[in-house]
Amino acid sequence: MKTPMKRLNRSLPATSLCTKWGMAPQHPLGKHIHRHISAARAFHTDLIAETQRRLRLLTNLTRHLNTLRSRDSTLTERLSAADSSRQELKTLDQLRQSSVSTHRDLRNAVRRIHHHLNKLITGKANVPDRRSRTAAGTADVG
Repeated sequence: MKTPMKRLNRSLPATSLCTKWGMAPQHPLGKHIHRHISAARAFHTDLIAETQRRLRLLTNLTRHLNTLRSRDSTLTERLSAADSSRQELKTLDQLRQSSVSTHRDLRNAVRRIHHHLNKLITGKANVPDRRSRTAAGTADVG
């Protein structure tokens, strides 16, 4: 036998239903926060793809290094492996430069998200933004 379902009391505000079950009520987020969240997610996805490309390059480099290390490899095979290793390292360097830029963009997007959420929680519009320090001439190192 089924137990009858309890009807929701529609006269209660939604916040009391949320707090009744231990959930905090959801606050609407502004367009700026959603834009920064989307950007952070895109940068994160890009870093994952770059990491996978880096792993593939390192796997290829392992094969070339094993050829160089092997006593059974001929001089021609070793020269070819050395050339291939140089090319893999060149590509790895280019990927590193791109990764540094993407990491910086992700870090900045997360900082902006934190700034906007902090403003929403504290209710203060004058929470200092880290960008204002950078604009004033102080380099953002961290």
